[in-house]
Amino acid sequence: MILMRMAHASLDDLVGRWSEDARTREILVPLVRAYIRYFPVRLGKPFVWTRIVEPYLAWHPRAFRARTLFGFHLDGNSQDLIQQWIYYFGIWEPALTTWIRRRLRRGDTFVDVGANIGYYALLGSKTVGPSGRVVAIEASPSIAERLSGNVRSNGAGNVRTIHAAALGERSIVRLYKGHDSNSGETTIVEAFASGFECEVQAFPLHELLTDEELRSARLFKIDVEGAEYQVIAGLDSLEKLRPDAELIIEVHPGYLAERGETLEALLALMTSAGYAIYVVEEEWWAPAYLAGARVPSPRRFTGSANDGTVLIFSRVHADVLE
Repeated sequence: MILMRMAHASLDDLVGRWSEDARTREILVPLVRAYIRYFPVRLGKPFVWTRIVEPYLAWHPRAFRARTLFGFHLDGNSQDLIQQWIYYFGIWEPALTTWIRRRLRRGDTFVDVGANIGYYALLGSKTVGPSGRVVAIEASPSIAERLSGNVRSNGAGNVRTIHAAALGERSIVRLYKGHDSNSGETTIVEAFASGFECEVQAFPLHELLTDEELRSARLFKIDVEGAEYQVIAGLDSLEKLRPDAELIIEVHPGYLAERGETLEALLALMTSAGYAIYVVEEEWWAPAYLAGARVPSPRRFTGSANDGTVLIFSRVHADVLE
């Protein structure tokens, strides 16, 4: 045990010194990333991640272009959590990613509200094919620019990008930046942000979509850090959606409360329109991304939700949403 601790301490010291040298990092990071991402044997990878990559290498800013497991590539920066895991693992949120790929069909329409740099929009683009369409909406001008760049570089002609906020009514809203480690935390709720970014035009969601996009949408993904109730209110009427339309909403009870809204009101709005509620169970421990294990299907929601819980609303009523 003492020898093992000494070995770990020596390793920590060695990698710590290497990680502080930019030239050494330029060599070391791609090598370690190639091992984590592509070496066919899993043995040793959790150790390398938890003892070397995560504490010493992963959080240094590094611009990259990385290919995902699904055949599209993204330009990103490893300082951002989501982009970092895409760089090292080629995937983000395996349970939700798997469910979306299983749910969408060729020719479907996918609406991504809060599209970030385009991971889910491009996943949808690949899945619905040339006969389908994707609408990717992003409020932050800096993130929207990167979203558009990723769409262009992948030649995703079936994706329409929109730079605007989706809310319950037309307005000008103040937008606040997420933290450097997670730009996806961009929000209209000042109390949970790292600083002011800009003012941006907001529209009801039904005004941002064409009539055909609204009628044909098979899936909506809504990730808006506290504006989720307003996005649903901006749909005008849930009854106008196609009968099998499903909505993926990342809920933020704390953010909603700051705006004088409640998760309970959002859930009541959805259940009154005939939707059952399911929860996506993600594994947030990085080595689980290395396991390649079968991810769980969404299960009927019966408990409480925290900020960041992903819920799925479907008119299918079952214990598990296969």
